[in-house]
Amino acid sequence: IRRDSSPEVKERFRIDRQRELLATALRIVTTEGLSALTMPRLAEELDCGIGTLYRHVPSKDALIAELQREALDRILMSFEVSQAHLVDLFELRRVVDPRRMALAKAVAGVRFWICAEREMPKEIELLRLMFTDPDLHMEEEDISRSLPVSMRLLDVARTLVADAAEHGAIGPGPDVLRAINVVSGTNGVLMTSVLDRWDDLFNGQALATMLARDLLV
Repeated sequence: IRRDSSPEVKERFRIDRQRELLATALRIVTTEGLSALTMPRLAEELDCGIGTLYRHVPSKDALIAELQREALDRILMSFEVSQAHLVDLFELRRVVDPRRMALAKAVAGVRFWICAEREMPKEIELLRLMFTDPDLHMEEEDISRSLPVSMRLLDVARTLVADAAEHGAIGPGPDVLRAINVVSGTNGVLMTSVLDRWDDLFNGQALATMLARDLLV
């Protein structure tokens, strides 16, 4: 049987292999931590040689950067869908008050982040590892792979805060700094859930929802 070696088939195989590589790396990182992800371990999991692996990805740091970029992309796409649904709901209910709409969008933005921990746990866990894992030392070139998507995500939060302030739903203030505070504060509160095994007082999602209300409403 003659194997089809056309450029289209080769490209399709490369893409499938790349997806398998990223999925395997994501599983290792989110279940065992960044230190468990090594190129020899990944090659063993994929049943391929180290040389073959390096043809797909130049280094572990580059691989992590690509994982982060994909995670951010998926989160951003889901957020855009959720905001579109919210606009549809406004139209359905004939909500025309721009102040209410701006505030609802800002609160929904924070609520999306809270729900993402439950609906997109691997993506959220990966992003947290980027900030909390001491084993991660990424070069500037690798960071630049995911930085544009990170800045898009931050700009979405900044826009929501700016619109809410412009329409008088919240007080005036520096848009970017307030967006960073809301996102990082919400994320920090969500992480208290690691303590809920000892006391259900530490319900990260409930506390984060309360924080969002306190900050924005």
